[in-house]
Amino acid sequence: MTLRTCSLLLLALAVPCLQGCGPDASRPAYHLAKACVRVADAVSGAALGAQPDDSYALVDPAGADAFFVQPTGLGTFLLYDEQQGFLAAQGTAPARLAAASDRVEWTIHFAEAGHEDGLYQLVSTADGTALDLASGAPTLRPPSAAELTLSGRWRLEALPTESCTAYPEASLDATVAPGFHEPRDPGAPAVGFADLHAHFGFPKAMGALAMSGGIFHRFGLPYALADCDDLHGPNGSLDLLGSQTGAAGHDTTGYPHFTEWPQRSSTTHVQAYYRWIERAYLSGLRLAVTDATGNRPLCQAMGFLNPGRLEGDCTPSSTVALQTRYIYEIQDYVDAQAGGPGEGWFRVVLSSEQARKVIAQNKLAVVLGVEYSELFACGVDDASCTPDYVEQELDALHALGVRSAFPIHRFDNAFGGARLQNGDSGAWMNLANKIVTTGVDSVFDLLSPQFQGGGAFWEVEACPPGVVGASGVSDMQAFADRLPSLNPIFAIFEAAGVFDKFQPIPTYAELAGVEAVCNPRPLQQIGETLLHGMIDRGMIIEIDHLSPATLEWVLALLEHRGYSGFVSSHSWIENRADVRQRIFALGGLMSPFNGSPSSVATSIESRMVEMAAHPYLIGLGVGTDVQGVTSQASGDAGRTTTYPFTSVDGQVTFQPPKTGLRGFDFDQEGLAHYGLLPEWVEQLRQADAETPADVMGAFMSSAEAYLQMWERAEAAAR
Repeated sequence: MTLRTCSLLLLALAVPCLQGCGPDASRPAYHLAKACVRVADAVSGAALGAQPDDSYALVDPAGADAFFVQPTGLGTFLLYDEQQGFLAAQGTAPARLAAASDRVEWTIHFAEAGHEDGLYQLVSTADGTALDLASGAPTLRPPSAAELTLSGRWRLEALPTESCTAYPEASLDATVAPGFHEPRDPGAPAVGFADLHAHFGFPKAMGALAMSGGIFHRFGLPYALADCDDLHGPNGSLDLLGSQTGAAGHDTTGYPHFTEWPQRSSTTHVQAYYRWIERAYLSGLRLAVTDATGNRPLCQAMGFLNPGRLEGDCTPSSTVALQTRYIYEIQDYVDAQAGGPGEGWFRVVLSSEQARKVIAQNKLAVVLGVEYSELFACGVDDASCTPDYVEQELDALHALGVRSAFPIHRFDNAFGGARLQNGDSGAWMNLANKIVTTGVDSVFDLLSPQFQGGGAFWEVEACPPGVVGASGVSDMQAFADRLPSLNPIFAIFEAAGVFDKFQPIPTYAELAGVEAVCNPRPLQQIGETLLHGMIDRGMIIEIDHLSPATLEWVLALLEHRGYSGFVSSHSWIENRADVRQRIFALGGLMSPFNGSPSSVATSIESRMVEMAAHPYLIGLGVGTDVQGVTSQASGDAGRTTTYPFTSVDGQVTFQPPKTGLRGFDFDQEGLAHYGLLPEWVEQLRQADAETPADVMGAFMSSAEAYLQMWERAEAAAR
């Protein structure tokens, strides 16, 4: 077994512990989430009250502090008072602190296994000390059973909600009807739409150094979406990934003002904070595929710019593991807010059966996927990428819970060729293709005098007749000449003569005037091994990002196996009518890429006609690619969102969205963050009303269509 496989398997064994393991996990007081309480001595009835010097004393209950119990995780909490301070473990006694830190987090659990007496113990997660009493004064002691037998037990007495100051959180700006939470028949068709392409785990991509912010933070919204200058530098000057998409610095201000981000064209700031995902879920989102992704050279460059902060080691296995674990952590955090394991609306699913049950509970089924350019670190002509190795890596990936994967993404690998892209985005990928095919372990090995070149830029030629291909490809010499001005790191490479060693750098001048260009690299034999292995495990094959030659071979293999378990999740494909017919004839799926509501409605209407010729459910969702280093959708020009409006099922009423002090106007801004999907869906519904086709019917059947496709894939597994 390889080290890479071993690391994935070790993480897979650890995944169950992400759902409730830890100190006193057998007796945690999950139910206290969001409660308003006072902390009272079980014997005297006196309760904690902060003193002018920020110490605590036992005082009459009428003058005691009221604490809002804010979950930081499963069984761990902050105690937040009316003056926005925190109960903290400080030295030998509790103290009041003004800011969140390790010192203010507590494990709260029942004092007795039977829970009959309603008493609790509070233990600091910072140092393991327990809140106790000594001579009638609050103190901290090591939490041994002997010391806590007669003291250290507290009543957390419920108070009216208005007695507390609620911990800062993003509002949903939605009213949910009681019927929303009524369970459905899991045997009935699922009703809801699917986002077949998202990147909820991207904050952990590229060593957790590319995207500022988090889907959650144990200390909540103010910390999850704080100013990004710590990562991106003053005025965003160190935002390396942002510079690739044309950003030239930005205002780093985060919560509560959000001066410049999030916005639909910002690619390096969190757009899918968990409450924003929740608002999208309330609009009818019932299935989401979230793909772990990354880029090894960029990850290593991020580590160089942020010494000592890199998470993982930038290898594909490390990158996928970090992001997959993060999705389970999101699930646990959502559970903690809802009152305990399994209580939350965000559910990772490992099978179509699990997904059906989750959706029947009117929760969000989350499917784990991978979209990584060097899947299993299998680079071009990598002799270590053997059939046995690929099978081992597939086993490890499946053990992590991953059920969907791209064989190829952005640049060539051992499995086949990548679809080309024009413009600067394509140029960046072409440069990365050159770097990874040199075989160096680190991008900084290029600076060594021993590095004498090697690797390959994309091979590009005119497409065969009838093939759409790409509209062009960037002049890489001109791009290389611009690199030192884009970021100081490239000046270092220029000074070391790296670009000279990359010669000849293609200009592709010979293709000037050619309307369609293609990467001629086809599916490789080891790529066939990968595809057969995925089919044998009932995994979903993502067919976007394949060169036309590779796609042709992949479709032929799928036809040979009669396999339905594949998708084009964001239309990054050789999008011809004959290709679409082959996809739909097998029972595969396609989703329009994120776009304005009217453009997506038009795409859905067209695909509905094509799908009608085949015996499978007509269901078409969307591939938002949120947090995937791409711009999000705009609203429709001239279309107005009128508030309040209701969800498609009529169970949720939406008001204008606001987070912190920042209001968001979808009509003007488009999909600035994922929480504006309800507005996008509302405009899609308006566009549907202008066409005779039942666009919304197909859209709200997309989760069911995915489940049926997945069921066919599982049935074909060996």
